[in-house]
Amino acid sequence: MNEDDFDRMLMCVRLLNERLPITFQVLGHDCRTALADMLTIKAQEQKEIEKKLSKDKTATVEPDDPIRFTQLLASNEFDEKEDILDLTLKQAIGTIGKKDENIFSSSKLSKVTQLTGFSDPVYAEAYVNVNQYDIVLDVLI
Repeated sequence: MNEDDFDRMLMCVRLLNERLPITFQVLGHDCRTALADMLTIKAQEQKEIEKKLSKDKTATVEPDDPIRFTQLLASNEFDEKEDILDLTLKQAIGTIGKKDENIFSSSKLSKVTQLTGFSDPVYAEAYVNVNQYDIVLDVLI
């Protein structure tokens, strides 16, 4: 509670303490009708918003739309919006925006080296990142 709230509450208590008929008229009747009007207007605005949202609501994917298999399509065949999963996959393997035909050989996946065999109790692989004179080896165990 801040100072303004305290002043407002003190003013209301003083008005109620004076017991004037005009005070009961303003605080009892006029404030109640103003609140009721405000709530009805708010309800009407909410209904209008819901109507607009229901009109704008259209299915982005229809049930009879074909399924796109991105592994089978070329990168220039995307005529619609890309799926968010496809976009994150491209970002993860570093092929976003590349026009190279041999994408996977030039990506970060080609720099991963297997350190142990599949039948070993612990599987380890390393990613080699070479930047001028710095060589960084990230090991995944």
